[in-house]
Amino acid sequence: MSFRKASEHGRRNTLFSFFLFCLIIGQGFPALAKARSCRQIFADRDMHQVHLKNSYNVGRGLKDYITNFGEAFETRLLGLSSHGRWLDAGAGEALALRQYMALRKTDAAQVVAVAVKKPEHVPNEGYSYFEGRYVEEIPARELGRFEIITDVYGPLFYSSRADLVLAKYLEILKPEGSIFISGYYGAKSRDNLRIVSPRGETLDLIEWLKSIDGLIVQDVPERKGAYFISVRPETVPSVPKLELIEQTFSGVIPQRVFRVSD
Repeated sequence: MSFRKASEHGRRNTLFSFFLFCLIIGQGFPALAKARSCRQIFADRDMHQVHLKNSYNVGRGLKDYITNFGEAFETRLLGLSSHGRWLDAGAGEALALRQYMALRKTDAAQVVAVAVKKPEHVPNEGYSYFEGRYVEEIPARELGRFEIITDVYGPLFYSSRADLVLAKYLEILKPEGSIFISGYYGAKSRDNLRIVSPRGETLDLIEWLKSIDGLIVQDVPERKGAYFISVRPETVPSVPKLELIEQTFSGVIPQRVFRVSD
């Protein structure tokens, strides 16, 4: 069965199945058949395992990302060459990045992780890990530019300067690149982040993103709470400045209210 003819569920798992197939037969990517790669992958027990630490998910696996973001993410990731680049913001254990590198050992794209603190047990070999600074504080010249940026319950959903986070993502996004975000358990949780416009309207994060000229914000089909963002050709979106006016902590993700201050 071809990728295009696969079921919707099958398409979401195509990348995982493809890599696992290569791992078993050792063709297409011969290095994947080496025992060292297998041990590295399956030491994590499952490609979609989620590790919990202090109620925060710090170790979502590659399959979890593919399931979360669907065919759009899968296609972009499969299409990256060894010169391509993927940034995962709020990466925690960087499990998805490390599993991707283990699977695409000989021709993996360059991957970069950003987190306030890197777990002590996480290896730092073959990829860059920025820790100790918020992503919005890291100069673009240090990060470089990327075809793929992922934010899974990351900075956009925790930062008190969501505007600076978005501005940073757009600054380091390559032309025709994509930003994949996920941070909602359901429709109601979109109220965790609200923005009050100059006209007094209250918008959630997705409504606010869609209001910014030059941004294309699309839902991931059949996956509530996941979106991918791109930039219209020949446009330079301007991110309105936000001021945090209220923040409460009643769950894992804080409830925040911003006001547009431009």
